[in-house]
Amino acid sequence: MGFKMDKIRIGLSPAFGFAHYGENICLEKILNLVSMGKRMGFCGFQLETYSKEQVDIYTDENIIIIRDHYRKLQMESSQFIGHSLKSDISSLEKKRIRAGIEELKKLVEICNKLEIINVFSIPASPPTELITDYYETYPGAIQPVIDFSKGIDWNRVWDTYINTIEQCLEIVQDAGMKMAIEAVPYGVICTTDSFLRLVLCLDNNPNIGFILDTGHIFVQKELIHAAIYKLGKLILGTHICDNNGCVDDHWIPPKGKIEWKKVIRAFMEVG
Repeated sequence: MGFKMDKIRIGLSPAFGFAHYGENICLEKILNLVSMGKRMGFCGFQLETYSKEQVDIYTDENIIIIRDHYRKLQMESSQFIGHSLKSDISSLEKKRIRAGIEELKKLVEICNKLEIINVFSIPASPPTELITDYYETYPGAIQPVIDFSKGIDWNRVWDTYINTIEQCLEIVQDAGMKMAIEAVPYGVICTTDSFLRLVLCLDNNPNIGFILDTGHIFVQKELIHAAIYKLGKLILGTHICDNNGCVDDHWIPPKGKIEWKKVIRAFMEVG
């Protein structure tokens, strides 16, 4: 079920938690998920705040309990995913951006206290102001409907996002961590090339990296193994799933059309 290789370590993403508990995650359930992952042979379980309410789980007392549980089981959290702040970080409104930055500061402080996190990850969702509706691609996962008819031009979207990410990166790197962007369909960053453009805008800062969700990238019509070679050491983590390249489904490999032998070889070769 789970296995380890010399250069690739296989863990569980927060989706494992959704499969068992939905969005109703509490301290006890986090501990259960870590224990379940260990019994199944995986080396880690990624922590995430999916909603703003989940930030409150991480009291000083609970942080110590979670940290000690990970250490006792010799489990890892390869990243902390700030899913709860993505809409504010991608917003065009100064008030929402400030709120996102303040939440980021809280989450970074939580990561420091946990002492098991090296990478802080932010999904690159589209600006809230451009979303007119949502639709479901698979149970529990919704995708946005985007509309530019409100007079918002792309240059404003891009420049605002760059400025916000610069502020986020400064906070994360000052805390001794790297920051990663997870490209998502329809997001400001939705492909490997848009991410590389972001890196250039950030002057190739060595503390910025990429979370490669194979399903997200494949539905954007990219060859996964080519994307891996293109990004190389910029890849700081992964979410592994499969689909048919048309809908952002998250299937178990090899149910879809991703060429997994080439993908694993590419991961091994880029280290």
